[in-house]
Amino acid sequence: MSLTLSIEPGTTEYRRLLEFLPVGAYTCDVEGLITYYNPCAALLWGRAPKLNDPADRFCGSFRLYSIAGHPISHEECWMALALKERKEYRKEEIVIRRPNGEQVVALAHATPFLDEAGALLGAINVLVDITNRKSAENALQRSHDELAMTVSRRTEQLTALSQHLLRVAEEEKQHLAAELHDELGSLHAVLGMELESVLKDLRSRAPELVQRQANALRLLQQARDVKRRIIADLHPVTLDHLGLVATLREHVERWSRTAEIAANLQVASKIPPLRKDAALALFRIAQESLTNVSKYAHASSVSITLAAIGPELVLAIADDGVGIDPEKLEHPQSHGILGMRQRIAQCGGQLSVGTGPDGGGTMVCARLPACRS
Repeated sequence: MSLTLSIEPGTTEYRRLLEFLPVGAYTCDVEGLITYYNPCAALLWGRAPKLNDPADRFCGSFRLYSIAGHPISHEECWMALALKERKEYRKEEIVIRRPNGEQVVALAHATPFLDEAGALLGAINVLVDITNRKSAENALQRSHDELAMTVSRRTEQLTALSQHLLRVAEEEKQHLAAELHDELGSLHAVLGMELESVLKDLRSRAPELVQRQANALRLLQQARDVKRRIIADLHPVTLDHLGLVATLREHVERWSRTAEIAANLQVASKIPPLRKDAALALFRIAQESLTNVSKYAHASSVSITLAAIGPELVLAIADDGVGIDPEKLEHPQSHGILGMRQRIAQCGGQLSVGTGPDGGGTMVCARLPACRS
Protein backbone atom coordinates (compact mmCIF):
# COMPACT_ATOMS: atom_id res chain seq x y z
CA MET A 1 0.00 0.00 0.00
CA SER A 2 1.44 3.37 -0.98
CA LEU A 3 1.21 6.44 1.19
CA THR A 4 0.87 9.99 -0.05
CA LEU A 5 2.49 12.77 1.96
CA SER A 6 -0.35 15.26 1.71
CA ILE A 7 -3.48 16.37 3.48
CA GLU A 8 -6.66 15.73 1.47
CA PRO A 9 -9.34 18.41 1.38
CA GLY A 10 -11.79 16.00 3.02
CA THR A 11 -9.81 15.78 6.25
CA THR A 12 -11.61 18.80 7.64
CA GLU A 13 -10.48 18.57 11.27
CA TYR A 14 -6.78 18.21 10.44
CA ARG A 15 -6.97 20.88 7.78
CA ARG A 16 -8.73 23.33 10.08
CA LEU A 17 -6.14 22.69 12.78
CA LEU A 18 -3.24 23.35 10.42
CA GLU A 19 -4.87 26.35 8.74
CA PHE A 20 -5.12 28.23 12.01
CA LEU A 21 -1.80 27.22 13.59
CA PRO A 22 0.21 30.32 14.63
CA VAL A 23 3.34 28.73 13.11
CA GLY A 24 4.19 27.72 9.59
CA ALA A 25 3.48 24.08 8.73
CA TYR A 26 4.05 22.27 5.44
CA THR A 27 4.92 18.92 3.97
CA CYS A 28 7.39 18.12 1.22
CA ASP A 29 8.65 15.03 -0.58
CA VAL A 30 12.22 13.80 -0.72
CA GLU A 31 12.94 16.13 -3.62
CA GLY A 32 11.79 19.16 -1.66
CA LEU A 33 8.51 19.44 -3.61
CA ILE A 34 5.84 21.15 -1.53
CA THR A 35 2.75 18.97 -1.06
CA TYR A 36 0.97 21.11 1.52
CA TYR A 37 1.48 24.37 3.39
CA ASN A 38 -0.68 26.43 5.71
CA PRO A 39 -1.29 30.22 5.49
CA CYS A 40 1.28 31.01 8.20
CA ALA A 41 3.99 29.25 6.17
CA ALA A 42 2.95 31.25 3.10
CA LEU A 43 3.25 34.48 5.07
CA LEU A 44 6.72 33.50 6.26
CA TRP A 45 7.70 32.90 2.62
CA GLY A 46 6.33 36.32 1.67
CA ARG A 47 3.15 35.09 -0.05
CA ALA A 48 -0.47 35.60 0.93
CA PRO A 49 -2.74 32.79 -0.35
CA LYS A 50 -6.43 33.08 0.27
CA LEU A 51 -7.98 30.54 2.60
CA ASN A 52 -10.19 27.90 0.97
CA ASP A 53 -9.12 29.00 -2.52
CA PRO A 54 -7.31 26.07 -4.18
CA ALA A 55 -6.49 28.15 -7.24
CA ASP A 56 -4.30 30.39 -5.12
CA ARG A 57 -2.15 27.52 -3.90
CA PHE A 58 1.02 26.32 -5.55
CA CYS A 59 1.28 22.84 -4.09
CA GLY A 60 3.01 20.46 -6.45
CA SER A 61 4.55 23.32 -8.46
CA PHE A 62 7.25 24.73 -6.14
CA ARG A 63 10.04 23.21 -4.18
CA LEU A 64 11.16 24.27 -0.73
CA TYR A 65 14.37 25.90 -1.90
CA SER A 66 12.56 28.00 -4.51
CA ILE A 67 9.86 29.18 -2.14
CA ALA A 68 12.33 29.96 0.61
CA GLY A 69 14.49 31.80 -1.91
CA HIS A 70 17.59 29.61 -1.53
CA PRO A 71 19.75 29.92 -4.68
CA ILE A 72 20.78 26.25 -4.37
CA SER A 73 19.70 22.93 -5.78
CA HIS A 74 17.41 20.66 -3.81
CA GLU A 75 20.24 18.14 -3.37
CA GLU A 76 22.04 20.75 -1.26
CA CYS A 77 18.97 21.67 0.78
CA TRP A 78 19.82 21.10 4.44
CA MET A 79 16.48 19.45 5.12
CA ALA A 80 16.68 16.98 2.28
CA LEU A 81 20.23 16.05 3.22
CA ALA A 82 19.34 15.58 6.88
CA LEU A 83 16.42 13.32 6.04
CA LYS A 84 18.13 11.30 3.34
CA GLU A 85 21.27 10.62 5.35
CA ARG A 86 19.89 9.85 8.78
CA LYS A 87 16.09 9.84 8.53
CA GLU A 88 15.87 11.57 11.89
CA TYR A 89 14.33 14.66 13.41
CA ARG A 90 16.31 17.82 12.73
CA LYS A 91 16.07 21.36 14.07
CA GLU A 92 18.03 24.32 12.72
CA GLU A 93 17.81 28.04 12.26
CA ILE A 94 17.34 29.11 8.65
CA VAL A 95 17.06 32.44 6.89
CA ILE A 96 14.10 32.86 4.56
CA ARG A 97 14.56 35.46 1.84
CA ARG A 98 11.22 36.83 0.73
CA PRO A 99 10.54 37.97 -2.85
CA ASN A 100 10.53 41.62 -1.71
CA GLY A 101 14.02 41.32 -0.30
CA GLU A 102 13.08 40.95 3.37
CA GLN A 103 14.77 38.30 5.46
CA VAL A 104 13.06 36.25 8.14
CA VAL A 105 14.89 34.07 10.65
CA ALA A 106 12.95 30.91 11.39
CA LEU A 107 13.48 27.89 13.57
CA ALA A 108 12.79 24.95 11.24
CA HIS A 109 11.73 21.56 12.58
CA ALA A 110 11.86 18.64 10.13
CA THR A 111 10.42 15.23 11.00
CA PRO A 112 10.86 12.36 8.50
CA PHE A 113 7.74 10.73 7.11
CA LEU A 114 8.25 7.02 6.35
CA ASP A 115 6.13 4.32 4.71
CA GLU A 116 5.39 0.93 6.25
CA ALA A 117 8.67 -0.47 4.93
CA GLY A 118 10.69 2.38 6.44
CA ALA A 119 11.33 4.15 3.13
CA LEU A 120 11.47 7.91 3.25
CA LEU A 121 8.51 9.66 1.65
CA GLY A 122 9.30 13.21 2.73
CA ALA A 123 9.09 15.45 5.73
CA ILE A 124 6.59 17.13 7.96
CA ASN A 125 7.96 20.58 8.69
CA VAL A 126 7.23 23.40 11.12
CA LEU A 127 8.58 26.96 10.85
CA VAL A 128 8.63 29.27 13.87
CA ASP A 129 9.38 32.95 13.21
CA ILE A 130 12.16 33.99 15.59
CA THR A 131 13.18 37.18 13.78
CA ASN A 132 12.30 39.45 16.69
CA ARG A 133 13.97 37.14 19.15
CA LYS A 134 17.16 37.01 17.08
CA SER A 135 17.10 40.80 16.74
CA ALA A 136 16.79 41.12 20.50
CA GLU A 137 19.59 38.58 21.02
CA ASN A 138 21.82 40.40 18.54
CA ALA A 139 21.08 43.73 20.21
CA LEU A 140 21.84 42.21 23.61
CA GLN A 141 25.08 40.72 22.27
CA ARG A 142 26.09 44.07 20.80
CA SER A 143 25.37 45.75 24.12
CA HIS A 144 27.37 43.07 25.91
CA ASP A 145 30.29 43.51 23.50
CA GLU A 146 30.17 47.29 23.87
CA LEU A 147 30.04 46.98 27.66
CA ALA A 148 32.94 44.51 27.66
CA MET A 149 34.94 46.87 25.45
CA THR A 150 34.11 49.82 27.72
CA VAL A 151 35.09 47.84 30.82
CA SER A 152 38.33 46.76 29.12
CA ARG A 153 39.18 50.35 28.21
CA ARG A 154 38.35 51.61 31.68
CA THR A 155 40.42 48.81 33.24
CA GLU A 156 43.38 49.75 31.07
CA GLN A 157 42.94 53.40 31.97
CA LEU A 158 42.67 52.65 35.70
CA THR A 159 45.69 50.34 35.53
CA ALA A 160 47.71 53.01 33.77
CA LEU A 161 46.53 55.60 36.29
CA SER A 162 47.37 53.32 39.22
CA GLN A 163 50.85 52.65 37.89
CA HIS A 164 51.34 56.36 37.22
CA LEU A 165 50.30 57.17 40.80
CA LEU A 166 52.74 54.54 42.09
CA ARG A 167 55.56 56.16 40.12
CA VAL A 168 54.57 59.62 41.33
CA ALA A 169 54.36 58.38 44.91
CA GLU A 170 57.84 56.85 44.67
CA GLU A 171 59.22 60.09 43.24
CA GLU A 172 57.60 62.06 46.06
CA LYS A 173 58.97 59.65 48.66
CA GLN A 174 62.44 59.92 47.16
CA HIS A 175 62.21 63.71 47.14
CA LEU A 176 60.97 63.79 50.74
CA ALA A 177 63.70 61.38 51.84
CA ALA A 178 66.31 63.60 50.24
CA GLU A 179 64.87 66.67 51.97
CA LEU A 180 64.86 64.95 55.35
CA HIS A 181 68.40 63.70 54.85
CA ASP A 182 69.80 67.07 53.76
CA GLU A 183 67.79 69.57 55.81
CA LEU A 184 66.98 67.67 58.98
CA GLY A 185 70.33 65.89 58.90
CA SER A 186 72.18 69.20 58.85
CA LEU A 187 70.11 70.55 61.74
CA HIS A 188 70.75 67.40 63.77
CA ALA A 189 74.48 67.69 63.16
CA VAL A 190 74.63 71.35 64.23
CA LEU A 191 72.37 70.74 67.20
CA GLY A 192 74.53 67.80 68.30
CA MET A 193 77.70 69.90 68.18
CA GLU A 194 76.05 72.67 70.20
CA LEU A 195 74.80 70.24 72.83
CA GLU A 196 78.23 68.62 73.11
CA SER A 197 79.82 72.06 73.56
CA VAL A 198 77.34 73.00 76.25
CA LEU A 199 77.92 69.67 77.97
CA LYS A 200 81.66 70.40 78.26
CA ASP A 201 80.96 73.78 79.87
CA LEU A 202 78.42 72.29 82.27
CA ARG A 203 80.91 69.78 83.64
CA SER A 204 82.97 72.66 85.11
CA ARG A 205 80.32 75.30 85.75
CA ALA A 206 77.14 73.42 86.67
CA PRO A 207 77.77 69.73 87.31
CA GLU A 208 74.19 69.31 88.52
CA LEU A 209 72.97 69.96 84.92
CA VAL A 210 75.28 67.48 83.21
CA GLN A 211 72.82 64.60 83.43
CA ARG A 212 70.02 66.65 81.94
CA GLN A 213 72.26 67.70 79.09
CA ALA A 214 73.32 64.10 78.54
CA ASN A 215 69.64 63.14 78.35
CA ALA A 216 69.12 65.82 75.70
CA LEU A 217 71.97 64.34 73.65
CA ARG A 218 70.48 60.89 74.01
CA LEU A 219 67.10 62.16 72.78
CA LEU A 220 68.84 63.80 69.84
CA GLN A 221 70.42 60.47 68.92
CA GLN A 222 67.00 58.82 69.09
CA ALA A 223 65.66 61.52 66.78
CA ARG A 224 68.48 60.75 64.36
CA ASP A 225 67.58 57.05 64.46
CA VAL A 226 63.93 57.87 63.78
CA LYS A 227 64.98 60.09 60.88
CA ARG A 228 67.11 57.33 59.38
CA ARG A 229 64.28 54.83 59.74
CA ILE A 230 61.79 57.18 58.10
CA ILE A 231 64.22 57.89 55.27
CA ALA A 232 64.83 54.16 54.78
CA ASP A 233 61.08 53.52 54.64
CA LEU A 234 60.49 56.39 52.24
CA HIS A 235 63.34 55.48 49.92
CA PRO A 236 65.96 52.87 50.77
CA VAL A 237 69.24 54.59 49.92
CA THR A 238 71.13 51.30 50.15
CA LEU A 239 69.00 49.96 47.29
CA ASP A 240 70.66 52.39 44.87
CA HIS A 241 74.19 51.73 46.13
CA LEU A 242 74.30 48.18 47.52
CA GLY A 243 71.42 46.45 45.75
CA LEU A 244 68.33 44.50 46.73
CA VAL A 245 69.95 41.76 48.82
CA ALA A 246 71.80 44.13 51.18
CA THR A 247 68.70 46.33 51.49
CA LEU A 248 66.51 43.34 52.30
CA ARG A 249 68.95 42.12 54.97
CA GLU A 250 69.03 45.55 56.62
CA HIS A 251 65.25 45.95 56.52
CA VAL A 252 64.50 42.42 57.75
CA GLU A 253 66.88 42.77 60.68
CA ARG A 254 65.44 46.14 61.69
CA TRP A 255 61.85 44.90 61.27
CA SER A 256 62.53 41.77 63.31
CA ARG A 257 63.91 43.80 66.22
CA THR A 258 61.01 46.24 66.16
CA ALA A 259 58.22 43.68 65.69
CA GLU A 260 59.87 41.13 68.00
CA ILE A 261 59.19 38.38 65.46
CA ALA A 262 61.87 35.92 64.32
CA ALA A 263 62.74 36.45 60.66
CA ASN A 264 64.89 34.25 58.45
CA LEU A 265 66.15 35.62 55.12
CA GLN A 266 67.43 33.10 52.61
CA VAL A 267 69.01 34.33 49.38
CA ALA A 268 70.21 32.09 46.56
CA SER A 269 73.89 32.26 45.68
CA LYS A 270 73.14 33.46 42.15
CA ILE A 271 70.69 36.32 41.69
CA PRO A 272 70.52 38.01 38.28
CA PRO A 273 71.16 41.77 38.14
CA LEU A 274 68.02 43.79 38.74
CA ARG A 275 66.78 46.95 37.13
CA LYS A 276 66.05 49.75 39.59
CA ASP A 277 62.27 49.56 39.13
CA ALA A 278 62.25 45.76 39.56
CA ALA A 279 64.45 45.91 42.67
CA LEU A 280 62.27 48.63 44.17
CA ALA A 281 59.08 46.67 43.40
CA LEU A 282 60.39 43.54 45.12
CA PHE A 283 61.60 45.53 48.12
CA ARG A 284 58.23 47.28 48.48
CA ILE A 285 56.44 43.91 48.33
CA ALA A 286 58.68 42.55 51.09
CA GLN A 287 58.21 45.74 53.09
CA GLU A 288 54.40 45.70 52.76
CA SER A 289 54.20 41.97 53.51
CA LEU A 290 56.24 42.29 56.69
CA THR A 291 54.14 45.26 57.78
CA ASN A 292 51.00 43.15 57.32
CA VAL A 293 52.55 40.31 59.32
CA SER A 294 53.27 42.59 62.27
CA LYS A 295 49.76 44.07 62.14
CA TYR A 296 47.47 41.12 61.45
CA ALA A 297 49.19 37.72 61.35
CA HIS A 298 49.90 37.12 65.07
CA ALA A 299 52.91 35.14 63.83
CA SER A 300 55.95 33.95 65.75
CA SER A 301 58.26 33.61 62.75
CA VAL A 302 58.61 34.67 59.14
CA SER A 303 60.76 33.30 56.32
CA ILE A 304 61.81 35.43 53.36
CA THR A 305 63.24 33.67 50.31
CA LEU A 306 64.77 35.22 47.21
CA ALA A 307 65.83 32.79 44.47
CA ALA A 308 66.08 32.36 40.71
CA ILE A 309 63.82 29.45 39.75
CA GLY A 310 63.92 28.56 36.08
CA PRO A 311 63.17 31.64 34.00
CA GLU A 312 61.83 33.57 37.00
CA LEU A 313 63.10 35.48 39.99
CA VAL A 314 60.91 34.56 42.95
CA LEU A 315 60.44 36.42 46.23
CA ALA A 316 58.38 34.57 48.85
CA ILE A 317 57.36 35.80 52.31
CA ALA A 318 55.71 33.11 54.47
CA ASP A 319 54.56 33.40 58.09
CA ASP A 320 53.14 30.94 60.61
CA GLY A 321 50.29 33.20 61.69
CA VAL A 322 46.51 32.93 61.58
CA GLY A 323 46.26 33.19 57.80
CA ILE A 324 44.10 35.46 55.67
CA ASP A 325 40.44 35.22 54.68
CA PRO A 326 40.28 34.41 50.92
CA GLU A 327 37.45 36.95 50.51
CA LYS A 328 39.76 39.72 51.65
CA LEU A 329 42.23 38.98 48.86
CA GLU A 330 39.90 40.49 46.22
CA HIS A 331 38.22 43.02 48.50
CA PRO A 332 38.27 46.54 47.00
CA GLN A 333 39.57 47.92 50.30
CA SER A 334 42.61 45.61 50.34
CA HIS A 335 44.82 48.43 49.16
CA GLY A 336 48.05 46.79 50.31
CA ILE A 337 47.53 43.66 48.21
CA LEU A 338 46.25 45.68 45.26
CA GLY A 339 49.28 47.94 45.47
CA MET A 340 51.64 44.95 45.51
CA ARG A 341 49.88 43.46 42.47
CA GLN A 342 50.20 46.74 40.59
CA ARG A 343 53.87 47.09 41.47
CA ILE A 344 54.89 43.68 40.21
CA ALA A 345 52.58 43.93 37.17
CA GLN A 346 54.30 47.18 36.25
CA CYS A 347 57.52 45.15 35.91
CA GLY A 348 55.85 42.34 33.98
CA GLY A 349 55.52 39.99 36.95
CA GLN A 350 52.75 38.34 38.95
CA LEU A 351 51.78 38.20 42.61
CA SER A 352 49.96 35.42 44.43
CA VAL A 353 48.70 35.36 48.00
CA GLY A 354 47.61 32.16 49.73
CA THR A 355 48.34 29.76 52.55
CA GLY A 356 51.87 28.87 53.54
CA PRO A 357 53.76 25.78 52.32
CA ASP A 358 52.69 23.81 55.40
CA GLY A 359 49.01 24.65 54.92
CA GLY A 360 48.96 27.39 57.56
CA GLY A 361 49.73 31.06 57.80
CA THR A 362 50.06 33.26 54.73
CA MET A 363 52.51 33.28 51.86
CA VAL A 364 53.03 36.17 49.48
CA CYS A 365 54.87 35.14 46.33
CA ALA A 366 56.11 37.59 43.67
CA ARG A 367 57.38 36.20 40.37
CA LEU A 368 59.35 38.30 37.96
CA PRO A 369 60.52 37.08 34.54
CA ALA A 370 64.31 36.94 34.41
CA CYS A 371 64.25 38.83 31.13
CA ARG A 372 62.72 41.78 32.98
CA SER A 373 65.44 41.69 35.65
